[in-house]
Amino acid sequence: MRSGAIIYPLLINYAGLVALVPANKIFALRGQQPTDGPYIVYREISSVPLDTKGDSIDTAADPRTRQRSILDTTRVQISIFAKTYIQVEDIAVQVRQALDREWGTVDAPYQHQISLDSCIFESSVDDFDDDFNSYGAYIKHLDFKLRINRINIDNAWQNNYSLSFDGVDDYVTGGNHPKYTPTTAGWSVSFWYKKAANGSQKIIYKTSGYAGGGVYDQEWLIVNRFDETLRFGLHFNNSTTDYVTFDSVQTIPLNTWQHYVITYDGSQTATGFNMYIDNQLLNTTNGLATVTLTGNYGTVFAGVSPLYMARDNQVGYYEMHLDEFILYEKVIDAATVNHLYNNGITGNPNETPYATSSMVAYWRMGDGSIFPILQNLAPSYSIVATMTNMDAADIVTDTPT
Repeated sequence: MRSGAIIYPLLINYAGLVALVPANKIFALRGQQPTDGPYIVYREISSVPLDTKGDSIDTAADPRTRQRSILDTTRVQISIFAKTYIQVEDIAVQVRQALDREWGTVDAPYQHQISLDSCIFESSVDDFDDDFNSYGAYIKHLDFKLRINRINIDNAWQNNYSLSFDGVDDYVTGGNHPKYTPTTAGWSVSFWYKKAANGSQKIIYKTSGYAGGGVYDQEWLIVNRFDETLRFGLHFNNSTTDYVTFDSVQTIPLNTWQHYVITYDGSQTATGFNMYIDNQLLNTTNGLATVTLTGNYGTVFAGVSPLYMARDNQVGYYEMHLDEFILYEKVIDAATVNHLYNNGITGNPNETPYATSSMVAYWRMGDGSIFPILQNLAPSYSIVATMTNMDAADIVTDTPT
């Protein structure tokens, strides 16, 4: 376990630091350094287990004689490159604060299987690279000693299963609930998706278009578009003419697990929409997504249509895999998204400090389920989802890794 996987999120989630160094220039690879500063690189100098007494892999061994310490000590160096000396000094202050438990977002120790026990600043060295561009670069190397907890927990959270949809008649329904509807208080949805075929696919569908009796029932939907981009459609005023389409610029690859998060803050503005694909933020501000308004903004109608996965409101069914579906009645922040993504292997949303009473639905899509019911692990709600036209064999071991 490289210590960079622990301290990197602490740096990119500290506003004072990313205001000076963009997140995409933090931990730039030394062989792929940006052509202009400022940027930050990192290297692990040493990693030594403390008080090693034996083989820690043997969990059945007598802990009095064969227990490895839960603490490792690691020395790391964080190097700051900038055009001016003042820039380097200002960034160095922010780096130290980001890794400080009082100033930054460092969790209390022992909350995770691997967590930061302490971070001690040891020394700094100033340098200057006169071969960098035409003006050179000021450099400050910051040395830290980290103590990292590594706790073996027998009942650790794991993600072992997902759902496979055949595209013929398989689907999941979560029924209808007023908490599914976005409000001005904010709203988010998170899920893992792997498509098995190109072309338009309805991934999650909470709109009927026509509910019968002359009443339209317009809410929201998430689709893989015909051009292989991701679209979130949100209707206002229960109208077929008032709606927003929020589209990714990048396309969705075939047969590849990816993590998707969509948030809407209820502000009725284009900047109120954010999308994350594999932990990368996409919105109108950075140009990686587009928002198109047709008609007018307004309130989102809480209709009676059920929430569907892998089907639409008619008889369209779609071949795909889905995993770890979560719906929140608030906008989740970048730190939570990073935790859910967990370097591409899924993270436990009920782990401190990311657990929240604003979680409306958490269907694990196989783990902990008793076919055909998908239990809801949201702490404050008990809304279950149901596998329909499916069988137990559709709970498969194909998961994000």
